[in-house]
Amino acid sequence: MARDIFLFSFYAMGMPFVDIAYLKKGQLKDGYIHYARHKTGQRIQVALLPCMLRIIERYQENDSDYVFPILTADTPRRQHHLYSCRLRQYNYSLQRLEQLLPNPCHLSSYVVRHSWASIAYQHHLDISLIGKALGHTKASTTLLYIKSLADPDLAEANLGMITELGL
Repeated sequence: MARDIFLFSFYAMGMPFVDIAYLKKGQLKDGYIHYARHKTGQRIQVALLPCMLRIIERYQENDSDYVFPILTADTPRRQHHLYSCRLRQYNYSLQRLEQLLPNPCHLSSYVVRHSWASIAYQHHLDISLIGKALGHTKASTTLLYIKSLADPDLAEANLGMITELGL
């Protein structure tokens, strides 16, 4: 399940674990996920891709309002406690998955958001679109996600400028 949630998060443009945990079936409408970021309240719409639907189908429970069987408690207080436990369990499972990778790398519930943002940036998505997908209200927050990237376009532009100046 940890692998599936990680992939679902990536496919859903870096959707945070908290928003996946609280995602209800009623938020899946007309081929989209409609949700408000738990942290900021920012409204986000994500197209439901076939790869996402396959993951959702694996965890269908008819008697639950939730898309994934993460929150099974009946009161908000118990749900929050269960959410905290499941987040720790998810991150622990991702650490175990790291060890199975041919080229081990750090995996966590937050790494998937940074990975999606970094790859989107490398594929020339506009910073404002990346920020919108992540639910950021400020471009400076989005830039924190991608600041450590080596930017081949910047290197190429710099080489072109230096060459043009005859240096």
